Amino acid sequence: MTIRRNNAEVILVVNNRQLHQSEYDLAKKNAKLVARKLGIREQEAEGRIIAEMQRNSDQQTAAAVGGIHDYQIRSVIGCQNLNCNGYKNDPQYANHDANSEWIAPNQEAYNVAQTQLDQGKTYSDLVAGNIKKDPVGATLAGAGMMGLGVVTGAGLPALGTAVAGAGIGSSVNGVGQMVVGQAFDWFSFVMAAATGAASSGMGLIPSILINTGGALTGSGVQGQNPNGAMAGAAAGTAMGFPIGSKIEGSLGNMMNPWYRQEWKDVGMGMSVWVPKSAAPSWAGNAASGAVQEVTGTKVQKTAEGKK
Repeated sequence: MTIRRNNAEVILVVNNRQLHQSEYDLAKKNAKLVARKLGIREQEAEGRIIAEMQRNSDQQTAAAVGGIHDYQIRSVIGCQNLNCNGYKNDPQYANHDANSEWIAPNQEAYNVAQTQLDQGKTYSDLVAGNIKKDPVGATLAGAGMMGLGVVTGAGLPALGTAVAGAGIGSSVNGVGQMVVGQAFDWFSFVMAAATGAASSGMGLIPSILINTGGALTGSGVQGQNPNGAMAGAAAGTAMGFPIGSKIEGSLGNMMNPWYRQEWKDVGMGMSVWVPKSAAPSWAGNAASGAVQEVTGTKVQKTAEGKK
């Protein structure tokens, strides 16, 4: 059996984990309901139900079609009837010959189902499609998370601190993009500056909220699946924050060992605080950002099924 997916031929071996007679009966019983709900013919509806159960029940079929699923069928029939968790609950999931004796008695329905195996989309495509339907809502939700992070961290950092954070965040992002050799993403560069400015000097929890919120905001604007980006942002922050804090503390002990806030006369009856060196903070932020960028990228690619 040969189907086409993204203009590439995919060869399916017929002798895979087949459906039991009870599953063919379920498909036939629900075909009329699905046909009415989706506005298709009953024969096509029955084939799509069988095809979805086949993808859920057989490891080889799932791999051959690239992990796609018929979410329209799932919404009508319900996952509890379609063996959606077969990959972890079905003891015959990897047994390609199981139930093969039921093909012949249901040959016509089986053949129709084989033509429907490429009907559907991946989970990532589904989420991205939902984001595209409501990009404003996703963007506002991300901005809200960033705002919550700022409030949790007791407000926006001072202007100088924010500017330094923006510069470090965008620089680390830009270098990271060049290192991996990808096409330069200006929007990612700008968002790195925004999250770097907002999270500069913040604690771990506010930083996670700000960075994951930034990932959701960016995905909403670009109409992309935010799950991988948000997972990467959260993991990167969790990994990078303690490393950056340790570097900042160590350098602070060397460069500001006796620092105490003191007033300094600047003339005309005015005084200002004697500032401590900002270098430890900058170094810590840069190290934290670098770890976040590397870790976040790896986690995002893993979540999105990329190498």
